[in-house]
Amino acid sequence: MIAVDSDVFLSAKVFSGKDERSRKSNEFLVAVTGGNMCTTVINVFEVCGVAGPHLEEEELRKWLHNFRGTFGVQILLPRDAALPLGSFFRILPTILFGKLHKGMRFGDALIIGIVEGHPEIREFVTWNVKDFDGRTRLRVSSPADYLARVR
Repeated sequence: MIAVDSDVFLSAKVFSGKDERSRKSNEFLVAVTGGNMCTTVINVFEVCGVAGPHLEEEELRKWLHNFRGTFGVQILLPRDAALPLGSFFRILPTILFGKLHKGMRFGDALIIGIVEGHPEIREFVTWNVKDFDGRTRLRVSSPADYLARVR
């Protein structure tokens, strides 16, 4: 299973153009199908927050309420999502501490913390490789690097 960062969706679908990053993002999203791709609920909110001003209201509503169907990805929740909210917030510092200590920003630490809670995920694809590489047990690749490796 491959986890995908917000910037890949944004590059492909919101800030799409004729640049190499947009082309590779689209190519990646098309190539990785069949239920082998996921993203976190935090990424969904991040993508919709950035995309909101660029989309019609109905399109944004579709993305927010059916991101899975729109992009063909599974949506990951924290492993402990079934806990009462208070309990979840009590364990959150434990999940995040190691990432924050390694210099990750809060949002990135939260995303990778959720992803790492799912042992079936082996790789994280992002255009911000430098923000994650060496700070997670996962292989970190850009869409371009992933495509070059698997072809």
